[in-house]
Amino acid sequence: IENGRLRTRFVPFASRAYEQIILTLHEDTTQLSLEEMLKEEIYRRGGLNIYRVILRGFRAPELLLLPEKLKTMGNIIEVQDESKPAYDLEELLCRYNGTLIGDYIQYFMDKKDRSAVEEKALYYGLQALLETGR
Repeated sequence: IENGRLRTRFVPFASRAYEQIILTLHEDTTQLSLEEMLKEEIYRRGGLNIYRVILRGFRAPELLLLPEKLKTMGNIIEVQDESKPAYDLEELLCRYNGTLIGDYIQYFMDKKDRSAVEEKALYYGLQALLETGR
């Protein structure tokens, strides 16, 4: 209020929003198809928004994801990879029965209610053991 008058001015609302994108991977997902999925989702939601991307689902065990490349595709502040390699645990258990890998798989399969940490330990450890055996 100035000199008995009320002044107002227009202030535009924010044109950006913080959003979360969850992408579900499948065994046939590649880095390129993942990038296409992300591009389509950003286009659908709006290129001005700021995104946090979460990757979920099961991917091919040999797929090496490049989360840093995904960050260059828009206003992406974080890429969180919660995907798991799509190992056939039963088949691997039969193939490696009586070995360290077989015992490792059996240990986790005997646990019916695995915590998220145990689930990560299973997949990270199994991947390391399989890569070491190559």
